[in-house]
Amino acid sequence: MSIPNSLFQDIPTITTEQMIEVDRLMIEEYQIELIQMMENAGRCLAILARDRFLVNKKAKVCVLAGTGGNGGGALVSARRLMNQPRPKGTGYLYRPKAFLSTQESGN
Repeated sequence: MSIPNSLFQDIPTITTEQMIEVDRLMIEEYQIELIQMMENAGRCLAILARDRFLVNKKAKVCVLAGTGGNGGGALVSARRLMNQPRPKGTGYLYRPKAFLSTQESGN
């Protein structure tokens, strides 16, 4: 499935420095911890994946989580998708907890 570039023309972007400031404000000013931000991002991603790609009961999803800043959200999404009813024979690939950061290990 291809996504037309015109869909993204009106989406605002921010720089890395601006995102760092957003994270700082969320934690320091609004008292929303990083773990909660990861849970929210992962929950929304799981809902999007389910509604957009898992309409067909035979559809499959592969969640890849690296060591970067979005890995925690991806793991939350994978956990939420895993807890939904799924076809017989579905398997999961994961990395051992030894490789997870302290924040991610709760997922």
